[in-house]
Amino acid sequence: MQKEKIQKNKKRNSKIIAFIDYANMKAWAKSLNYFVDLSILYKALSNVGISQIRLYYGTDARNEKSKLFLDKLSNIGYGVITKTVQYFRISLSDLLNKPHNKRWVEALPKKLKESMLSEAKKLDNAGIGLFEPKANFDVEITLDALRYIDNFDHVVLFSGDGDFVPLLEYLRFLSKKTTILSGKRYLSGELRQKVNTFAYLEQLNDIISFIGPYNASYKKPQPALVERAWKECISSIASLLGLSNGNVDNKDN
Repeated sequence: MQKEKIQKNKKRNSKIIAFIDYANMKAWAKSLNYFVDLSILYKALSNVGISQIRLYYGTDARNEKSKLFLDKLSNIGYGVITKTVQYFRISLSDLLNKPHNKRWVEALPKKLKESMLSEAKKLDNAGIGLFEPKANFDVEITLDALRYIDNFDHVVLFSGDGDFVPLLEYLRFLSKKTTILSGKRYLSGELRQKVNTFAYLEQLNDIISFIGPYNASYKKPQPALVERAWKECISSIASLLGLSNGNVDNKDN
């Protein structure tokens, strides 16, 4: 069962809502060997008038830090929606044959590929498998979008997953504005065609620098400089998300 912690800025009158599929965003950042600073992201989204910022991510009972992480996000102001991560057994051969891995395997030198597949088969025959964590929130995000549909005019979705195509088609049918943000390599081409505005997380990072390398040393900026920087970048953020006239790609304008 999903659990939710309501965010602090619930009482605002803004008609914009954001849904963040955090696993999708985390995978993008991790592929760059970066981490996501969710406090910066929250400040950016709330400063451009998004009153509900809902973040979806699984709770891993095997990781004691998991609950602390989600509690921290709730304290920042996110509406946190979670459920227990489920672990499914998967064979190494099946893992290597998944579409996103198969392209990589096919690109290997022939002898290396054959050796890898042969060893994977031996492990499968010996009953040795891997455990794959899963906590997809496609259904929860879709249901929440329908649940809150009378409370917003514009939805900002942080995900490049093509499974959201039917939802976005329905929202546009109801004359709701839609914006997608995703990593360049994670954005479904079909999804991109179904929204009013799409932008890349790389573009958002160019404005607010909300990701950083894991091994970077942290130096606290001066408050006055921070506030001035935010004031200067708010219009750029709004434009990127299609919340102003300077849309990155607004098919309705």
